[in-house]
Amino acid sequence: ALVTATETDTAVTRVFDVAKGLPWPARFPSRVLANDFVEHWTGHEEALDAGACDELAAAIAAGDCRIAPVDAGQGVGMIRGDASVADVIDEMCTGAEELLSRWGPTGGRA
Repeated sequence: ALVTATETDTAVTRVFDVAKGLPWPARFPSRVLANDFVEHWTGHEEALDAGACDELAAAIAAGDCRIAPVDAGQGVGMIRGDASVADVIDEMCTGAEELLSRWGPTGGRA
């Protein structure tokens, strides 16, 4: 889900905190990938019933991203594939080395 998502596929919501009964302050909502649960219940949190909460619990247990929360910031759109942390760091370091070498021995400083 994260690899195919764009920055506009996220939503800011409290719906999962409310559905799970978490006493998280309202001023600190979560940014998640928008899904069916978010679209249906955001803005209607007070109407969440036991059935919706049970549906969420089952989806979390099953890893069903259509219902379960997937935390993701707006930077999710920058994900280009499935890579290890080591690969991402190697790519960043290689890119930095290339840029610095183009600037010469002063690293772009006068």
